[in-house]
Amino acid sequence: MLTHTMINEALARCGSSGRAAIGNFCAVTLDSRTARPGDIFCAFKGERADGHAFVATLCAQGVLCIGSEPMTVTGYARVADVTRFLAVFARLKRDTLPAQVLAITGSSGKTTTRQFAARMLALSGKSVHGTSGNLNNHLGLPLTILNAPEDREIIVLEMGMNHAGEIAHLCAVADPDAVLITNIGFAHIGNFASRDGLAAAKLEIFDHSRGRVVADIDDPYIARWLAAHPERSATTYSAAGSAADLTVCDAGDGRMVLRWEGVEYAAPLPDLPDYMVQNFAAAAALVLPYVASPAPLFGVFEDLALPPYRGERVVRGEQVFIADCYNANPDSMLRSIENFIIKADGGDHGGRYLVLGDMAELGNFSENFHRELVKKIKTLTVIDKTFLLGEEFEKIADDFIEDERFLLFHSNKELAAALPPRGLFLVKGSRRNRLETIFEPVGGR
Repeated sequence: MLTHTMINEALARCGSSGRAAIGNFCAVTLDSRTARPGDIFCAFKGERADGHAFVATLCAQGVLCIGSEPMTVTGYARVADVTRFLAVFARLKRDTLPAQVLAITGSSGKTTTRQFAARMLALSGKSVHGTSGNLNNHLGLPLTILNAPEDREIIVLEMGMNHAGEIAHLCAVADPDAVLITNIGFAHIGNFASRDGLAAAKLEIFDHSRGRVVADIDDPYIARWLAAHPERSATTYSAAGSAADLTVCDAGDGRMVLRWEGVEYAAPLPDLPDYMVQNFAAAAALVLPYVASPAPLFGVFEDLALPPYRGERVVRGEQVFIADCYNANPDSMLRSIENFIIKADGGDHGGRYLVLGDMAELGNFSENFHRELVKKIKTLTVIDKTFLLGEEFEKIADDFIEDERFLLFHSNKELAAALPPRGLFLVKGSRRNRLETIFEPVGGR
């Protein structure tokens, strides 16, 4: 419930003289199309439309509107910065919530780990609210908190970042009780001077939270942080068999074994990309203090639905695509290829092929990372041919253009037409490449 008292406090803290009418409000939205009477609409100037254009109509319908433009409309309040208003408002709401707040960030695996955690908690009988879709930034996270039902026991939040300071800001809004970094890789490294700088930005979630840290002891950056902060309450985990509070002792041949507090728990493991085991271990370590036993957590595999383009299998006639093309960075690219090689050894699918889009947001590091990737692929004898797409690969074409196992394309349509009619294909690349158009029918999902 969003009270007029809370709204007016947020407006006052943002220097606004506007005030909400006495009463309670339902939901907060940034989309004028979804605003209903009793809701709060925050108007932003977007690339395609200015939300202020809808204020008069929405106010007449009983929607409270917040914006930054001067307007003489009953039911409208002006603030200097709508983004700041959302953050202040969300923090006020957060302070009223009885729920435990769990926050997740990392270079890759955030969404899958968040979905694992939410599902584990639900299987253990907890009422859960959390991030949906890609609402993990300075706008989406406040919306998730503001729209959280009052009766939820746990809120699971995903925190995304591109630059230093963003995670610290999100922590100030969410005030999480437990925090997790899935991994510290090279995603968005183009916005930093070094990997150390990127790591420091990820570690903000530990530095700027007061609660328990959930730490992958196999990650050197996280392990060093943990050693330097012995005063912090921590749950450690390892998906590589290292001694930790929660350890994946074995994951293969169709089964997984977890060790927790000296007891081993085993369950069947479906055919998943190997890196999903790490996501599972991270989620389990995050939620274990809130559940009675690890045993129910394996239930996530019984009705597992992977997020789109994160390792799903798509069959088009005799073409079998492993669609892992939601995004890509140097770490996730190598993990996907390594997992593909392991899986490709079984069964008769015809040829084994890589369909790779370039990796975005690597800045000055981009050329070196793409060269190293091509160099690695050249050593993979199990791969019959590699199909490449994107301007970053075009820049280093001299490295592979005379190798008949590599083909470079300038459009998705051209690439799709060149694929063999039969084979097993790993499709991996950054979101900007829209590689799903290669295997999806016209019109998409």
